[in-house]
Amino acid sequence: MHEFANATDNCKKQCKFATAGVAPTYWGKPDKEIGIPEGVTTEDFTDATLTSGLSMVWSGEDGSFDDQPALTKIDDLLTPSKDPGNAFKDKAFWGDAKAVTNFARGKTINYGDAKGWRRLRLQFAAGVSFVGFSLQQTDTHDELFVVNKGLASEKTVHRKDIPNVQQGNSLGRDGYFMFKMDEDCCDSIKTIDIGVGNGDGFAVDHIAFLTKGCSSGACALTTTGVAPSYWGKPDKEIGIPEGVTTEDFTDATLTSGLSMVWSGEDGSFDDQPALTKIDDLLTPSKDPGNAFKDKAFWGDAKAVTNFARGKTINYGDAKGWRRLRLQFAAGVSFVGFSLQQTDTHDELFVVNKGLASEKTVHRKDIPNVQQGNSLGRDGYFMFKMDEDCCDSIKTIDIGVGNGDGFAVDHITYIL
Repeated sequence: MHEFANATDNCKKQCKFATAGVAPTYWGKPDKEIGIPEGVTTEDFTDATLTSGLSMVWSGEDGSFDDQPALTKIDDLLTPSKDPGNAFKDKAFWGDAKAVTNFARGKTINYGDAKGWRRLRLQFAAGVSFVGFSLQQTDTHDELFVVNKGLASEKTVHRKDIPNVQQGNSLGRDGYFMFKMDEDCCDSIKTIDIGVGNGDGFAVDHIAFLTKGCSSGACALTTTGVAPSYWGKPDKEIGIPEGVTTEDFTDATLTSGLSMVWSGEDGSFDDQPALTKIDDLLTPSKDPGNAFKDKAFWGDAKAVTNFARGKTINYGDAKGWRRLRLQFAAGVSFVGFSLQQTDTHDELFVVNKGLASEKTVHRKDIPNVQQGNSLGRDGYFMFKMDEDCCDSIKTIDIGVGNGDGFAVDHITYIL
């Protein structure tokens, strides 16, 4: 068993969520005048790369964010020359003449293309206690903001209920919008979804956010392993706690709260979609040899491999074997999964990559598991964080991205 100390607070379970608005007459004023707190991180779109901790997601045509990539680089920023008319020109920008619109990525802005105007998500990897942004050119006073969609702390806010802001002034400016959660809350703001997805276009600029951190006390991440001889045994025998949610890949749709991300060829997860539906599950017939057949599966004959999506498994295609991320929207206190067919005893697990609580764990340092038995089975891997932690497990990245293929099954987790 390995434990890793991590800082945390004695956080509050019940806490306040507040919204505030600043009138368009304050457009472009200094942060202090607007009421933005000190110490914020600011994204003014001076270049294509977003500030650390922020990503943005454009919904699909149906208004859903499922399986849409979280972008950390925006190559097609709004500038005056990209506005086909005068809706945004010289009006949408907070400082320099760059911002983002909710128009679909990879398409030229077209006012009349109602399906091109999407919902827009601001996503914060570490969770934040404060978010602010300017909004311009909305056409409906009932514009929606949904905070922490799909989480227990989900809140829907109507723009008409936020004081001081308006449905556009003479320049189409609505004002500056602020969302705040108590700093000592257990919870934090992880996402804000903007818009109703009804063809209403808008521009966002001057995003400010305050990363929420834990500062005192001890909170442990514990890793444990169970030998391959326990493969397929009941959860209780393995040591999986009661009350888990289980994903055994009985169908293509993943269980609520879980998504999976396959890295790019370079091993990075940036701009790769978080999938909630896996159409090409591993089955015996999809194994071109005998690496996984009758060996990779925990219960029924379905699992996932780390081979690139949309390609037929090829043992010899080293670049096709990617790193694999398990992603938990709400954060979880426990994660377990089976692992089979790895070729290196130094296989890596990275927990909460990019967050203050990031931890790297080497497979060789987890007791009981091994580098494959006669069936290539490594064992069952478990990661646990104290239930009363402010922090939680949000992602686990599996693999070193060196062409080593593996299969994962029987994912269990506690929301």
